[in-house]
Amino acid sequence: MIDYDSQLMKQCAEGDKSAFTFLVQKYKSLIYQFILGKLKDRETASDLTQDVFIKVFTSVKNYNERGKFKSWIFRIAHNLVIDNYRKQPHAKIFSIHNGNDNESVMQNLTNPAANPEAKAEQFELYNLIDAVVNTLPEHQRTAFVLCQYHGKSYREIADIQECPVGTIKSRIHVAVTKIREKLKEFDLI
Repeated sequence: MIDYDSQLMKQCAEGDKSAFTFLVQKYKSLIYQFILGKLKDRETASDLTQDVFIKVFTSVKNYNERGKFKSWIFRIAHNLVIDNYRKQPHAKIFSIHNGNDNESVMQNLTNPAANPEAKAEQFELYNLIDAVVNTLPEHQRTAFVLCQYHGKSYREIADIQECPVGTIKSRIHVAVTKIREKLKEFDLI
């Protein structure tokens, strides 16, 4: 069974420009937020988002309908971020703040802050977790961020990282274990 986005890609391959425009409108914000969350640089995120859609457009005729379009486009974005990261080896690749309200990972770590002092403590915690996440090896960091910050399923992450679901489960487990160990060092959990 072909998903709706794959059907649109088929229409794009047949020359339907409105189908491509629809895909761009549907995914532009998601891809931008995904990239911004990794790079924390709006200009670069905007440029790479455009590059993603250029790559999609140039690959229309070669698109393989086996997998989900969404996983395929996020894999393109992921690969472009990695390429960008390799060009700038000292760049910070992920952040806990990615341009929208991503509290899913935080909800299990601390209660919502009600007063200014608690808000300041929570901000410090966010910064600490951000620093810890940035110390993870790239493959663990990517799997963790995709799961916790972007709500991707293990299957979607496996498709993006082109590896088995079991590997993704392991990467996320190891990442969470390392984050907890660091937080214990600071007596935060």
